[in-house]
Amino acid sequence: MGLGYLLLRSPNRTATGMGPPYLRKTEGWSAGVIYHALSQKEANDSDVQPSGAQRAEAFVRAFLKRSTPRMSPQAREDQLQRKAVVLEYFTRHKRKEKKKKAKGLSARQRRELRLFDIKPEQQRYSLFLPLHELWKQYIRDLCNGLKPDT
Repeated sequence: MGLGYLLLRSPNRTATGMGPPYLRKTEGWSAGVIYHALSQKEANDSDVQPSGAQRAEAFVRAFLKRSTPRMSPQAREDQLQRKAVVLEYFTRHKRKEKKKKAKGLSARQRRELRLFDIKPEQQRYSLFLPLHELWKQYIRDLCNGLKPDT
């Protein structure tokens, strides 16, 4: 009898035609089956090179033991029966640093920079008339054509 492993696709196929993989046992289904020796006919049909079942089983057990060192053997078997175990390193998402808001100037800094001091030559009435006309036009547009004299 040839030795090997058989990995099949699920009969519940998705739109792509590929379902999740599962392992086949000779007599019916069993959730605890991880390996299955192929018959000589299956090994010849699929061109699988026979290998020692004991070597393969020992390798898988050693690999699982190295991959999950803190788990007891019973917990490892329970885990394998229920769901797939990811044996790769999980990278944690880095937290994004919050952007610091720019602080405004203090009152002392504003006074020292004289930001709100307007020079007397720039305080003439005629300089503010275009701004007043612009404001009146904005209010007219906003109020849908009020009489211009109001």
